[in-house]
Amino acid sequence: MTYAEENTMRPMPWNKLSYHIAAWSDRYMRSRPKQLGGRASALFAILPLLLAFGANSAAQDVGQKVQADDMPAEFRILLGAAPDRDYRWTLVGRNEKAQAQEALHAELNVVEKVWHCPLAGDRHAFKFEFTRPFKARSHVFHLYVKADGDPGTGRIAKGSMKGVDYMLTLSEGASGPRRDSWSHISADGQWHQAPHLTVLKKDVLYLSANMTIKQQDGASVFEYYVMSYVAEKTDKGLRAVATSTFGFTSAVSEAAPAMVADTRPHSPVINPTMRLIEGRAPGWQLIGGRRKIEAKLTSDAEEKALVVAPLFVAIVFFDLRLIVI
Repeated sequence: MTYAEENTMRPMPWNKLSYHIAAWSDRYMRSRPKQLGGRASALFAILPLLLAFGANSAAQDVGQKVQADDMPAEFRILLGAAPDRDYRWTLVGRNEKAQAQEALHAELNVVEKVWHCPLAGDRHAFKFEFTRPFKARSHVFHLYVKADGDPGTGRIAKGSMKGVDYMLTLSEGASGPRRDSWSHISADGQWHQAPHLTVLKKDVLYLSANMTIKQQDGASVFEYYVMSYVAEKTDKGLRAVATSTFGFTSAVSEAAPAMVADTRPHSPVINPTMRLIEGRAPGWQLIGGRRKIEAKLTSDAEEKALVVAPLFVAIVFFDLRLIVI
């Protein structure tokens, strides 16, 4: 494989582009010193290389927009996302320290990219890409959003957390239920739970949440901060063994559409009819004792029922059928 082929095939950051172009051009000139045009020929010869480098680098730029073809079905079906709308993700952040943070701990969840997509006037989606598959057990993940551009409203605190308007917490201890909460801090500093839904697919975490983001010059403008850490239980409580942080970062994304999402009072039941989507009942979680949970959720179309099986009571296995009315 030639030098040009090798370096055309892999992404190259702009800060290294000039070095590689110069090195390739030098090799070209030495191998063809008497060709007509000399340096001009070399310039034309490297144009395809320049275009390849440019395409790879542009793909890494914050502000890049891509089709949201991977939008979870749960968002479209349960949370009112328009089924025929052309949604797009905007890259609003890239963690340049991701590889160094990943080396801190073998199981640390490290965010590499953050994407944003407005779903409605008061509902937004985020996509977090991690450097490796997300591990939930014994981990904590936080997202903090300053959405209104006013540090005098929202969370009452000192330092960088002052003015935070929304906060996501995902955590799961070595034992016990998983915590998944989306908090809205009102203008006077009061905390309230707000509707949201998270979907985890290997190394990507999706969030859809009710929130109002400042609209300015035809764009959604906000700041955000992500924190992820591995937690260890001690006599004094949980202790962070390794931590990854990114932000606060200023973000500019697409403007929120005029359509308004459902604004009924918050209910902890995201999916009241327990609808199965891709083998899951979003908003519902099976929790048992210390034994590994073997029960699975399936549907019975004929009886219009959700089936939870197998369940173990004494020495009898049976099915539990929940009739959806």
